[in-house]
Amino acid sequence: MIKCSTKMSRLSLGKLKDYFTAKRHSIERHWSTHPADRGTSHINLLREFPLYRANMDGNYKTKAKVAGNGIRTLIPLLSQLSSTAGHPLPKPINIKAFAEDEASKTAAHKLEELFNLHGSDKSSLHDYHWLYGMILKESTEAAAILEIGLGSNNIEVPSNMGAEGKPGASLKAWKAFCPNAIIFGADVDTGILFQEERIQTFFVDQTDAKTLAELGSQISQPLDLIIDDGLHSVDANVQTLIFSLVHVKIKGWIVIEDIPEEAQTLWQLIGTLLPADQYNSHLITAKNAMIFAVQRLR
Repeated sequence: MIKCSTKMSRLSLGKLKDYFTAKRHSIERHWSTHPADRGTSHINLLREFPLYRANMDGNYKTKAKVAGNGIRTLIPLLSQLSSTAGHPLPKPINIKAFAEDEASKTAAHKLEELFNLHGSDKSSLHDYHWLYGMILKESTEAAAILEIGLGSNNIEVPSNMGAEGKPGASLKAWKAFCPNAIIFGADVDTGILFQEERIQTFFVDQTDAKTLAELGSQISQPLDLIIDDGLHSVDANVQTLIFSLVHVKIKGWIVIEDIPEEAQTLWQLIGTLLPADQYNSHLITAKNAMIFAVQRLR
């Protein structure tokens, strides 16, 4: 009878836990009934969202119904308008299509090992290693990587990783994979910031453009890869994209992770706003989420 080592048992249990976590998230998203989304709030739509207030007479109930419909349909309609005006919408691509050559596949498998080793969910809960393997297959050539969102384990911080999260896990994976790169990280949770050889981390609030500008002033070099794995809200994502377009180097990549499928039309619209002669935009389907990825061409 073969006995498993304690270490191997822990790894097997960890993978089993990751599998069931991914399965639960998938089911919750399918039914659009994530427990955290089941509450209600009381706000005045016309005051909170004046952009959607119809210029019409009537009582609040009637106006609020019209405003709510506008909130639900505006982005899909703008995407349709952009397409009708001759700007093709990016079609979703499966993430595995990015790792077709052997060098990309080899790099992807190595990154998968490193993500799992350091406690990142980029491969276990998702399968992002296929994209990053393609981007970083020449790993010794990467000089600077920035990831926003370190994985806070403070459950009071929005978009935290839970009490068992491992802050900085993916930063350590990037460091191990790219031996010549400086790894920069940023997060709104100042309690998890740290410094070590070839890793520097800073405070940033993705909803505040001033803190993004301050982050840019602290990073003096153009970046090979910028990753948004932070707040996962639309405004934070777009603020970070604006920042990233300025700081990514030519031929470098910007990756916005963990986009819900329901936001697909928004990111298709954003893809049409980026000039095709300057940026190559991709909307990517991955395990349990979507990705918006941009390569700067010139």
